[in-house]
Amino acid sequence: MSDDNFGSESSGGDNQTGGLPVMSASGIAEYIRFNCCPRFFKLKFGDTEIKKRKWPKAFKPISPLLYGAGKALEEEKISELKEKAAGYLDLSETDPRYMNWNAAWKNSLNTLREVIENQFSAKELLDCKPILLYQVPMKGQIGVWDVRGIADLIGVWPCEGGKVKVRIFELKASWKEQTAHRIQVAIYVLLLSQELGSLSSKVELEGGVINKESDLETLDSDRLPKFKLRPLIMDVERLFSFEGELNRIHQKPLPDVEYQLCWRCDNCGFNECCIVSAVESESVALLNLTRGEQNVLRSYGIKCLEDLARLKTLPHADSLRPYDFGTLPARDVEKAGLLATDPVVGSKLDWLVQRAQFMLGGIRPNSPFASKSRRMPWLTGTGYGSLPEDSASFGADSALLSNPDGMIRVYLFVEWDYMLDVISMISARVSCTRYRGESLGVSRIIGCLPDEREACLDEEKKLLESFFLEVTQAITKIATEVGSPDEATVHLYFFSRRERDVLMDAVRRQPSLISARAVRDLLGLRQAIDQPMFSIVQDEIVHRKALRFPSSGLLPILDQSGFFDNNTWIVKRRDGSLVDLRRVFHDGFFNYSLPYRRASDGSISFILGFDRASKKEGYYPVRARFGNQIPIEYLWAAKGRLDNRDEKGPAKIFLEKRMWCDYPQKNRRITDEELTLMGLKLCLAL
Repeated sequence: MSDDNFGSESSGGDNQTGGLPVMSASGIAEYIRFNCCPRFFKLKFGDTEIKKRKWPKAFKPISPLLYGAGKALEEEKISELKEKAAGYLDLSETDPRYMNWNAAWKNSLNTLREVIENQFSAKELLDCKPILLYQVPMKGQIGVWDVRGIADLIGVWPCEGGKVKVRIFELKASWKEQTAHRIQVAIYVLLLSQELGSLSSKVELEGGVINKESDLETLDSDRLPKFKLRPLIMDVERLFSFEGELNRIHQKPLPDVEYQLCWRCDNCGFNECCIVSAVESESVALLNLTRGEQNVLRSYGIKCLEDLARLKTLPHADSLRPYDFGTLPARDVEKAGLLATDPVVGSKLDWLVQRAQFMLGGIRPNSPFASKSRRMPWLTGTGYGSLPEDSASFGADSALLSNPDGMIRVYLFVEWDYMLDVISMISARVSCTRYRGESLGVSRIIGCLPDEREACLDEEKKLLESFFLEVTQAITKIATEVGSPDEATVHLYFFSRRERDVLMDAVRRQPSLISARAVRDLLGLRQAIDQPMFSIVQDEIVHRKALRFPSSGLLPILDQSGFFDNNTWIVKRRDGSLVDLRRVFHDGFFNYSLPYRRASDGSISFILGFDRASKKEGYYPVRARFGNQIPIEYLWAAKGRLDNRDEKGPAKIFLEKRMWCDYPQKNRRITDEELTLMGLKLCLAL
């Protein structure tokens, strides 16, 4: 389990050996999980100068729930395993927090060697049980790097011919085994293999990952989780070598390290730092380009937004049309010509230049190459889009089509609990242009969040059954009133593709739902030949609209659209009291902007910490919001899952902010009502 945030294993960077920081195995696993982001590695294990700024959120834990869930899984699995083992040794007393790493590794290695040697003389039995060692500190050198970490669990079995099988396990509070988990195990295997010495010829080293769905009914080595280790060992050796990627990143200054701003940033503790740095330097990374695309632009001398924006001339924002497929006139004819023939960025050059001009306008509007538009104008050449027409095409066979303006639109919000892998809340707005009343809203939240998988799936099934029943009733009501009860066209709208995928997965694992077949058709599991019956609004906006902010989540887009003002988030509860949802869900959801001041050249410098003396000239979104998901702590709090936790200090404050409607006064708890009201507002935003 990765315990960098709250536990004992160091995240690295605080101890230097020969000019290189000390690596932690769990930190490298995080690096892998974040798509091998070079900037993540640099901030995790290197550059300390940038950490001296008074960051409000950066370099702090994302959520104590993740750590707590990992510890809870460890305790559950270890309790189950040690009762079945031939022996169990808890080495957590050699915690490196209480003794130095050298002493901790020496103690654990001596214990491990003793167990292995004793197993040499043990007879292999058909019901052979292993000796288990828990929380084993390890350290050593791989390639040019000093590496250390704490292996969750090691099993030692006697084998035929006086040999021993040693399998290192990581315990993960996840539903699926991931490459990052395997890499972490491979690191521990390499560290142990270096210290076996004369025992190595008699020891067979293996690796496995135990997660929520692992079958631990028997401790037979053939039945416990195991993966093919050799390819991972080779990957680790390449990664840690002198010519490897980690050393390449380490040798680069932080401003020159490439990185991509994308949906993965939502769950990264460094995202505030990365976006602040990108905005202040006006980096082309703000355009959400891949690292490869940025490297290509860099090879042409394009590092900042203005370098890209000055390449071409853009018509006035009011005259931009997505169906205008003409090439933009070039200012720098030579460079624009070279870029236009590049196989990586050439086909999207006009799109990139337009985006750069509008992004620059949101940061430094006094630039001569910035667009001054305050809204989200169309991007030329992006086509007609994929959203369906509200009416049948003129001249079509109307016998099979609905009345003009008669398409029934269902706008959905799907909240996914990634800890329990269930849908915990789902909301919808049902509307039609011909319908004269207000759109009909449906918002339902799961009854409870039990730990047991089957019980949790039962709760999800009840949630979906009641939700789809009410949505069907709303569709029927509107279809009847607009005069097409038997021929109504229904179309679903999701903000993000992940929401559609999550709902699709839920319907697949709930095949006994009464409405399952109809919903599967709508979600595209049995997609029609001509056009799917759902649309992803975010994809349309990102591709066809000029965004001024790097995050393409629902809330930053609303800020640019001008459709929602602050009063829109004020709603009435059933008891008649008014509540501002922006305040209730401020932490981790609405608090994505930071104040800034401008330099004499118009560039932005952010005001971090509690600098009350600095004059604020505006706010800019610098915390990653690439989706529309409500932090799950709010739902866990409403369901009582946070009531008995004993966190202290920052972790306690973190959770309390997501338990109370009026933190820090703490007079009224967040309930299902506030959450379902929020779900309806997010549907309305679509």
